[in-house]
Amino acid sequence: MSTVAFRDVRKSYGAVEVIHGVDLEIKSGEFAVFVGPSGCGKSTLLRMIAGLEEISAGDIMIGGERMNDIRPARRGVAMVFQSYALYPHMTVYKNMSFSLRLARLPKDEIDRKVRVAAETLQITEFLDRVPSNLSGGQQQRVAIGRAFVREPKVFLFDEPLSNLDAALRMQTRVEIAKLHQAVEATMIYVTHDQVEAMTLADRIVVLNKGVVEQVGTPLELYHHPANLFVAGFIGSPKMNFLQVSAKPSATGMEIVKERHDGSVARLDLPMGAKGGIGGMGTATLGIRPEHLFPSDTGMIRATVELVEQLGEYALVHLTSDEGVELSMKILDASGLSVGGAIKVGFDPANAHLFDGNGAAFPRTNGDFEPQSVA
Repeated sequence: MSTVAFRDVRKSYGAVEVIHGVDLEIKSGEFAVFVGPSGCGKSTLLRMIAGLEEISAGDIMIGGERMNDIRPARRGVAMVFQSYALYPHMTVYKNMSFSLRLARLPKDEIDRKVRVAAETLQITEFLDRVPSNLSGGQQQRVAIGRAFVREPKVFLFDEPLSNLDAALRMQTRVEIAKLHQAVEATMIYVTHDQVEAMTLADRIVVLNKGVVEQVGTPLELYHHPANLFVAGFIGSPKMNFLQVSAKPSATGMEIVKERHDGSVARLDLPMGAKGGIGGMGTATLGIRPEHLFPSDTGMIRATVELVEQLGEYALVHLTSDEGVELSMKILDASGLSVGGAIKVGFDPANAHLFDGNGAAFPRTNGDFEPQSVA
């Protein structure tokens, strides 16, 4: 196992800088997930660790050793690609043993390593097949096995499940989690799917436009996002946002929401006032869909646009009286009808508040505060 550290790492293509001074440390044995929208720089960071992309500035360290000028084959990393990258003319056994044969390991050691990996990934019965005779999920397990046999210091996964259907993604995700528990290796996993990030990661690194927005455990990011971007990206369905005014109160922050009919709703939130805030200021109120519920005294007035029955719960799509699209996740929507008016409430303890620059107000009802590293 090895730590992976970024020290003010930058990447430029000509005059365009796409990675803007990343400082980050992945702990030894940690499962870290880089997550963010397409083009945010997550795969570029992964490829720089592997040595497949040059570093424009800064340092990448693996196990305390500077990697900038070390050839990819000598970095002690193994990478699993989105496209599997298997040799089509080789059997599964030969694909998995290829790097070991290049290293001229003894045949009995190669055989032992391949069969241990195949048993761990439940692909022993496929060892004599060629990739074209395997499903996408089976091919991905072979690609993971090919990395596994090398016993690398660091495993790198570049969106390995994006080509699989939903059921296979779930199954393979479980297998990757079990693999991490079995080998206790440092793993860095890139995905645009925040569900994968939430279920796999020890810590999540949220990236946006080449900048690290926040680093934390899945629950830290879910309960205490550092800013509007993280709040909107982590969680499915995404967080609802409403424009409000806010000012410090005796119990935290008072929010004031003017309704379409001219009436005003006021509510105190258990949040600490930020330095320099005196009078009323513009803010954004954030509430997750699962924290909204129908309420005769709810401060949000809306119209039901669509009700999706999803088995154990219903996802209700709403339009507020100001024209803002909202979603509400509830167990029972039997009393709601499309086109009907509804009042919606929420527990103030579950609300999030962001200032005019998008930074989160500190919450006083949790065990930890958001830590932005942007």
